[in-house]
Amino acid sequence: MTVLEPGFGMGINFLTTWAAWRADPARCERLHFVSTEKHPFTRADLRSVYAKTVSDPSIAALADKLTEAWPMLVPGTQRLEFEEGDNTEEDEIRRRYARQMTAKFFQSV
Repeated sequence: MTVLEPGFGMGINFLTTWAAWRADPARCERLHFVSTEKHPFTRADLRSVYAKTVSDPSIAALADKLTEAWPMLVPGTQRLEFEEGDNTEEDEIRRRYARQMTAKFFQSV
């Protein structure tokens, strides 16, 4: 399954999608989450925000994994892999995934 999200933000959509994918016994083999973010959070900011906003223990555990893997903020594409490579988050939209996406998250501007 490929999910395209323009605007990663705090990563709440990513975390809830990852949790739902993990909980589904009939899930597909791989979750591929593609996202962009113009102003990404730092690792410290994510930890702080998650500590104040995430109350579900299963989501909190995934938030911990995400913050541990969060890269240094540098321009370009970042790739994070979880679940032994079965779950991937990328911060740059690639045209080939846009044609194959299963779900989209849109935000009002």
